[in-house]
Amino acid sequence: MCRALAYLGQPVLLDNLLYQPDSALAKQAYMPKMLHMLNLAGFGLKAWDHSSFDAAKPFSYASTSLPMFDRNLKALAEKIRPTCVLAHVRGVTYSTEVEISL
Repeated sequence: MCRALAYLGQPVLLDNLLYQPDSALAKQAYMPKMLHMLNLAGFGLKAWDHSSFDAAKPFSYASTSLPMFDRNLKALAEKIRPTCVLAHVRGVTYSTEVEISL
């Protein structure tokens, strides 16, 4: 099962949405107590920050790795304060025949 996050409001550090809460999206991707299968098929987000150079264009990030162990995502999350965020982790049933790609 895929997991999603949507936020619209005052500027908030992306880290406070993705990593800090007990039910954070990054934690949901791997915590077996929170779901019946792992979300190992990738992560993606769009985040709009009014203070960025072209505020109409979102920051975009996509990866096939787990968000909890993605250093680049963590660094980005500790830097930007968007007012709007759409993010997801992909869930798939484990199979050696499934190919994961961006």
